[in-house]
Amino acid sequence: MHTDAGEMQNEEETEEDGSERAGMKRKRGVVRDDGADLRQEMARLRNENEELKRQGEMQTAQTASLMRQLQELQTLVGARLQNQAHQSHAAPQAHMM
Repeated sequence: MHTDAGEMQNEEETEEDGSERAGMKRKRGVVRDDGADLRQEMARLRNENEELKRQGEMQTAQTASLMRQLQELQTLVGARLQNQAHQSHAAPQAHMM
């Protein structure tokens, strides 16, 4: 491994330094032996997951409802346009004098 000065370091030193740094990264403070913190976090995550699922299901239902309404409106507008087109073609024309 090269240092900032461009010199080679001994391989043994590199492995030691790396393992010391890795061990320091993993330490997160005092861990209780009974696992209460972990169980509490798991319960919180389960509740959050259930809430997100519920919200997703509600949004899916709302989207389906809006899509139905949109389809109904498109059908109504299309029918009115067709009626107007038929009426304009069937209307009597005025004669010129």
